Amino acid sequence: AVPLYLSEISPAKHRGAINQLFQLTTCLGILIANAINYATEQLHPWGWRLSLGLATFPATLMFLGGLILPETPNSLVEQGKLEEAKKVLIKVRGTPNIDAEFADLVEASDAARAIKHPFRNLLLKKNRPQLVIGALAIPAFQQLTGMNSILFYAPVFFQTLGFGSSAALFSSLITSGALVIAASISMGLVDKFGRRAFFLEAGTEMFICMIAVAITLALKFGEGEPLPVGVGWFLVCVLFLFVLAYGRSWGPLGWLVPSEIFPLETRSAGQSMVIIGFGKGMLKIMIGMGRTGHEEKQNLNGLKREKKCKTASSP
Repeated sequence: AVPLYLSEISPAKHRGAINQLFQLTTCLGILIANAINYATEQLHPWGWRLSLGLATFPATLMFLGGLILPETPNSLVEQGKLEEAKKVLIKVRGTPNIDAEFADLVEASDAARAIKHPFRNLLLKKNRPQLVIGALAIPAFQQLTGMNSILFYAPVFFQTLGFGSSAALFSSLITSGALVIAASISMGLVDKFGRRAFFLEAGTEMFICMIAVAITLALKFGEGEPLPVGVGWFLVCVLFLFVLAYGRSWGPLGWLVPSEIFPLETRSAGQSMVIIGFGKGMLKIMIGMGRTGHEEKQNLNGLKREKKCKTASSP
């Protein structure tokens, strides 16, 4: 609901940057949470209780903030509350000159009311491009970028560099920090250079990073051999660049673009399809199963090697 709310409440010329606040604040919250987890890890035995209890603070702020948020002008117009919608529009725009925009909202709302079944209307020929691209393709390809795989195996790189049991927390701290930097870059430049430019430029950068990781792991990783320190640091740098590219392109734009391409009469239904993300959910399951299968294979190989060592050392 947050991307939809932001896209409806923000002015058109600043919509991209304002919508990116969703990604920026989410990444900032994750970074703060990871920093707290990293700091409280050593506070045995009650550190995890402190980390978990501190989560009530932002949750309380979100609840109190939700109580004072205004309804969007689009929603008020759809409910027939025209005067209230006009007051809210004047308030959020900071100017009384909103007649043209308000007339557009009323006209679009009248067209939306004529649609009795918005989900069924998504299947009409004129709405199929938005459905396929916005609700299915973009969320699916957001998962196929390889971000989940990078996050899954990041702790392995940090364990190689000697971080031990703190590897998972430290890798989360690094990746979430990269996401905050990337979201800030995207928020400042996405309206200037456009969505397509970010998709293409960052997508190419991510492709190069994945090729570098794949070649390095194919040559240096596996069969129980530890990664050399130099190779480990190289992978960490490539990982950081990959997350930086993802965080300013496919990460935030995967939410922003679908919220913009659906017309008002099908926007709620279309955004619901994006959030439900059937294709995205299935891809996450497949990636997770692939990771579990790989870990089981690695554990089995480790047990076999251990058994051979014991057999060889026994008299």
